[in-house]
Amino acid sequence: MPEEKQHPDLSEREQQLITLAAQGLTDTAIADRLGISEPTVKSYWGRVRSKLGPCNRTELVAHAMREESNRVVTELNGEILRLRDAMSREAQRALDIHREMLENAPDAVFAVDDQGFFLWLNMEAERMFGYRFDELVGKPVSILVPDSLHDRHQIHMRQYCADPERRTMGEHLGTMAVRKDGVEFPIAASLGTIDTPAGQIVTCFVRDLSEDRALQAYVERIGAAVVL
Repeated sequence: MPEEKQHPDLSEREQQLITLAAQGLTDTAIADRLGISEPTVKSYWGRVRSKLGPCNRTELVAHAMREESNRVVTELNGEILRLRDAMSREAQRALDIHREMLENAPDAVFAVDDQGFFLWLNMEAERMFGYRFDELVGKPVSILVPDSLHDRHQIHMRQYCADPERRTMGEHLGTMAVRKDGVEFPIAASLGTIDTPAGQIVTCFVRDLSEDRALQAYVERIGAAVVL
């Protein structure tokens, strides 16, 4: 059974309620799954509302998923900060010195120049998007953006590179990406910039959300916000 994400204000049982509801289970099904009565399930909903507010069931699930989304972004941002600190210490070797460190990272990682062309990507990025390294290096990052989002992507990329310090890293969480085979899928992504002797590099950490049904549903509800 996959590990359940924990909302900081909810008890373990209340979090189980949210997780099962996000998977589409009814109160009856939740009661059966947890081995408790349906009135007990309803009492837990009351406790959840006392902590998260007088919202309906859908809003309560969305609220909890939003908190989990923020946790994912915070985790990704931590990776970016560690990368920026390391690269600033040895800027003269900028990208090459960190390739080995990032090659086996659990998240997809890639770097692009300020024009939006790939400089480097790790093995997880190759696996996630279905491209070989030599198929992407030198190509525009927009190749990973669905056609419907291309215009928004171009605007976002220009704005971000023009003034990256005014934009909070990871401020956009949910977006859709597209694999080589044309299949679109939801991701969480976080951006960071690094100044090197060769110029500005934009680094992107990407996590596939397609296997997390609750977060995937959340991305689909809020719509796509271009981050690549």
